[in-house]
Amino acid sequence: DLCMRNFKRVVLFLAVVIAYEMLFSFLLEPVTYQHFLETELKADEAAGVLPDMVVIGNSSVEMAFVPSVLEEGIGDVSCVLNAGTGSQKIWGTYYYLKDLLRQYDIKYVVVGIDYSAFFGENSKNIKKDLLVLDRIHSFDIRVEYIKNHFEKKEYIYLLKSYRYRGGVGSIAENVRKKLDESYREGVDSREGTYYQERGYVHSTERGEFHTGIYDAYEIHVDQASGKVRKYLDKIVELCREEKVELYLVTLPTSF
Repeated sequence: DLCMRNFKRVVLFLAVVIAYEMLFSFLLEPVTYQHFLETELKADEAAGVLPDMVVIGNSSVEMAFVPSVLEEGIGDVSCVLNAGTGSQKIWGTYYYLKDLLRQYDIKYVVVGIDYSAFFGENSKNIKKDLLVLDRIHSFDIRVEYIKNHFEKKEYIYLLKSYRYRGGVGSIAENVRKKLDESYREGVDSREGTYYQERGYVHSTERGEFHTGIYDAYEIHVDQASGKVRKYLDKIVELCREEKVELYLVTLPTSF
């Protein structure tokens, strides 16, 4: 009947959209650290190894905490996950951590605090927020993150085929790298800056950081971003509810 035909058309349309998205995501999306991390975590899970400690924050966390070093140095920790991502905001940290605490039986959480985020920096970078969103597995947490931090006009960026539409010229290089055996096995064969282990990114590159020289000045708590303070409080409360031991740390710059 008519209803059944319409239903079949809708199903066919959705199948075509999903196939289109999968194909063009593969072609356009560059190699990501997420691929290597998820490949390693799946292998660990198959071997019965699950994270019991998480370090999380922006690139200063991603490029500073070596999981194997922490595992060797902390007696009651067997598997450390580095959940750092470039320019990760504190609200992204909250939702990503919320998802990880649902997936794993975590004992310790270390959150990297970037003080510049508390004072005068309340902006968002949608591509950096999407890096975090892509890593969240729980559907309801993804929906909550999108609802609270993405404008409706930004929903189109949830499609990787649209998000990376400017990378047409890199298709051949992307495909070459993704078809390489090392990529499929979860080994990052790039040089300079590359994925090393459980989320940790190793770098031998050097950059310049033009900070200038400033006179000493006082910082008052009431000058801090209300949004950033709100999500730091939510992280503390989340860890309290989950009975997780929380540490807040500040790290040197990456380069």
